[in-house]
Amino acid sequence: MLTVMTEPRPLQALRHDLATAALIAFEMARIDGESKRATYAENQFLLLWFKRAQKRKLFDRALAADIDVLIRYTSKNLAKQPVMAQLRRMLMPSLQDDPTGSSVPLWHRVLACSQAWQNAGFQVELPVSHDATKDGPYDPKAATVFTVPFQHDLIGSDGHLLGPISLLVAGELAPVVEILYQHDVIPVLHSQSEGNDKTAGLTCYEMHLYPHNVLPLNLIPIQEPSQARAR
Repeated sequence: MLTVMTEPRPLQALRHDLATAALIAFEMARIDGESKRATYAENQFLLLWFKRAQKRKLFDRALAADIDVLIRYTSKNLAKQPVMAQLRRMLMPSLQDDPTGSSVPLWHRVLACSQAWQNAGFQVELPVSHDATKDGPYDPKAATVFTVPFQHDLIGSDGHLLGPISLLVAGELAPVVEILYQHDVIPVLHSQSEGNDKTAGLTCYEMHLYPHNVLPLNLIPIQEPSQARAR
């Protein structure tokens, strides 16, 4: 039987959540090469985490303020690379050493999420098939979650994934993300596409779920020249 930890998350995990939410905001601002204004008050992911943090009275105001300043700064069509570099340096200590505190392997937690999505009325389809001749990987319907099949070679000897999982969500995203949060799974939004005639006007999202030992390339810390020489 799969057991999911439900005890309060430690402050280190909360910092990880806030950091991840900020990075999601940056991902959203970079979609389609466009610069979009994404403050924490307007971003559903970040806003959700701020609300949860406030409710638990574990709100790290100093970190949150720094994140908000950076997000507001990048929303003004200014050069993003220096700000992203600073964000990496500021947040990397919170993004290491499996801060979620959960002993349940990620792929087990995602399977539990799949069951929870079905219980909530979502249609869960696995795997996703891609047909390039039809210009799209799936034919979405409302309230559908597509999960990429787990590859056995991605599961290490300790039962943890060695690579990321992708999720494709058609329709409303917030309930799907909330269930992920409830199972200590933190998504990073990779891309989104607006609905068209084929997708019945639905907005489709692609999210990546990273195991604790795999970080997105854009989260790899930038070494300062002095640090590189020291090593």
